[in-house]
Amino acid sequence: ELKLSKKVPYILSETNGFDLVVYDVLDFPYEKYEFHINKTDKNFGYNTYYTDDNRLIIDIFNAPKTLMNLRVTIDPGHGGREYGAIGCLGQKEKDVNLDIAFKLKNKLEAAGAKVFMTRTEDKEIGLYDRVEFANKNNSQVFISIHNNALPDSAAHLKSSGTEVYYFYPQSRALAK
Repeated sequence: ELKLSKKVPYILSETNGFDLVVYDVLDFPYEKYEFHINKTDKNFGYNTYYTDDNRLIIDIFNAPKTLMNLRVTIDPGHGGREYGAIGCLGQKEKDVNLDIAFKLKNKLEAAGAKVFMTRTEDKEIGLYDRVEFANKNNSQVFISIHNNALPDSAAHLKSSGTEVYYFYPQSRALAK
């Protein structure tokens, strides 16, 4: 927590820990204040926000030991007019994604997780709306399900199987 006289711009970035730079701070070199937060082996993500009384809050989360009460948003990719890939027997990716999402939801809930789904029927949802939904529900994990396809001419050049992508370094263990 950092108490400021007003809400000012800041950047929180991950290196070997977290580096915070707060801008427009009077009486500091270059009008910015910088500090480092040490990393632990169990970082699971973070959230930053301002309170109404100008406190900059940095919540750093540790990895959960179980799935109990873990807040997960499942995003079955595509939907509505967005079919995604079409399988060799005419299956639409949007339908396969939704089926997989329901199966995953049941397994996560059985393990104690609190699960939110961006869609539970065949409807189109914008990318921004999907992210906003996850944020509104304070999700700790966001899983987007897709079934990608390669053109037949390129299929033999790639290996087949499951792909998992992640953005933040602390997400690597979960992706594995």
